[in-house]
Amino acid sequence: MQYKTPGFFKTLFHIMDKGLDKGEIGEWRTEYALKNALPNNIYTLRNLYIPYRDITTEIDLVMLHETGIYVFESKNYSGWIFGNEKQQYWTQCLKGGKKFKFYNPIYQNRTHINALMGLLRLAPNQRPKSYIVFSDRCTLKSVPPSTEDTVICNRYNVINSIEQQIKFAPEKFNRQTLMVINTYLQQF
Repeated sequence: MQYKTPGFFKTLFHIMDKGLDKGEIGEWRTEYALKNALPNNIYTLRNLYIPYRDITTEIDLVMLHETGIYVFESKNYSGWIFGNEKQQYWTQCLKGGKKFKFYNPIYQNRTHINALMGLLRLAPNQRPKSYIVFSDRCTLKSVPPSTEDTVICNRYNVINSIEQQIKFAPEKFNRQTLMVINTYLQQF
């Protein structure tokens, strides 16, 4: 994995000492990969609590770039993962036959994106791109690699996917607008 530099391990051990749970470590690893593999012209924000309708929704990770806003749902799972775009619940299968259901992360991230769209008053052509990022310890079985509006991948593929997206996407935001959005979202 290209993001496992000596600094990566030093920083990972440091955050593990702070008692972060498995999910938070997965979010941090994705953020670390983005910050260290992509150009310096990105902003990342982690664990945003965005008001939406009568609830607050938690967004794992947001990346701001001239080509758009990218919203990441991190799943630091192991085992085999089964699910599709239409199922309300997906299944994690572990060794020994244990199975666990979890809410469809595509639906989950759509809620996050809708909350951001409302909060930031984004135009339809500025709709954030959805990424569902699973750990490298799991195998995606009968899970689509992407849908019309969502990329689904393991962490080791996320950088290549984002680089392709950035390479071919038109600019949606200038640097000044990104700085304003970044500053505004920091309160959440």
